[in-house]
Amino acid sequence: MRGAGVKKVFALLIAALFIYTILPAYAAQAAKDSKKLADVKKQLGKERHKVRKILRKESSILFTINDLNKKIIKTGKEFARLKRSKKKLQVKIKAADKRLRSLERETEAMRAAIAERLRAMYKMRSGEILTMAFSPGVGDPIDIARRHKYMTVITDYDSAMLAGFEAKQKSASEEKKRLLALKAGLDKATKRIISKKAEQKSLKSDKVILLARVRKEKDRGLKVLKELEEAARELSGLISRLDKDTGRSYSGFGAMKGRLMMPVSGHIRSRYGKVRHPKFKTITFNKGIIISAPLGKSVKSVYDGQVIYTGWLKGYGQLVILDHGGGFYTLFAYLDKVLKNRGDMVAKGEVVALVGETGPYSESGLYFEIRKKGVPQDPVKWLASR
Repeated sequence: MRGAGVKKVFALLIAALFIYTILPAYAAQAAKDSKKLADVKKQLGKERHKVRKILRKESSILFTINDLNKKIIKTGKEFARLKRSKKKLQVKIKAADKRLRSLERETEAMRAAIAERLRAMYKMRSGEILTMAFSPGVGDPIDIARRHKYMTVITDYDSAMLAGFEAKQKSASEEKKRLLALKAGLDKATKRIISKKAEQKSLKSDKVILLARVRKEKDRGLKVLKELEEAARELSGLISRLDKDTGRSYSGFGAMKGRLMMPVSGHIRSRYGKVRHPKFKTITFNKGIIISAPLGKSVKSVYDGQVIYTGWLKGYGQLVILDHGGGFYTLFAYLDKVLKNRGDMVAKGEVVALVGETGPYSESGLYFEIRKKGVPQDPVKWLASR
């Protein structure tokens, strides 16, 4: 009994020691851990707020590039218009200069003729000829009247000559003014062309800088890839909607596999299928191909069809979609200029657009897709030239 009592007392002592010494230590540590967790959660909340704030401020890279592409296209059109205007002014200046030289030659000839007449009139200043013409013994009255008539004709001729000389001088003066105004207009047009060219160069430089920054910064590069995937999904949705709207069933397109013409001559720099990014090591799926071609090169339809869509799409720039029937579509993107309207029928080999730089890359080229009922096909397998 005594041993059991001792054990009981010893157990009570251990419990008391735990309560008064070890338990407070555990409680203090738990309080510290709880505070640390709260601090971590608070810091995490701050960081998330910062990220959300940055994301709100950061505009879409592809939208920025798209806006730059639109401005480049617009300035290109204005540049071309100014060059045409300058050419017209040069033609007008050439014609005005030719007219002025002709007027100056005519004026000089009239000046020489008038000088000759003045010398003749100077010789007549003594009045000898007039005296001889109208003296009583010169001839009968009819002869005198005839001589008077001749003198009147000569005087009228001299007056007309002087009036014509003054008119020619006035015309030459007005032509000089017109020529000066045209040359001033040409100088102004030349300055505007230089300014517009500089503006276009600056926009292209901005695009190159932006793209270089995208390639340099991993996070932003990954964002571009993500946006391209979103753009591809948007395009798929667009084609699905267009497919429901058109519903054309006739087509010989399916029998053309391996025999279609190239939409533009050039080498294929990006192929269909899975592509591993050399820097970011990410895997993306290309639903079409990119064909390198110079800016402004003609883009041709690979088969008979109808234009069912033209416009701008994020990640693709300017694009055209053709419906070939039977659920087959071809898509042309990164375009500089679209030459057809929605609803137009096009034949195989007909030019539908021009190669541009409106895609998410700085190089010019054509993005080309073939789809069957919305499903992307490998264009290389459909093309005769590979």
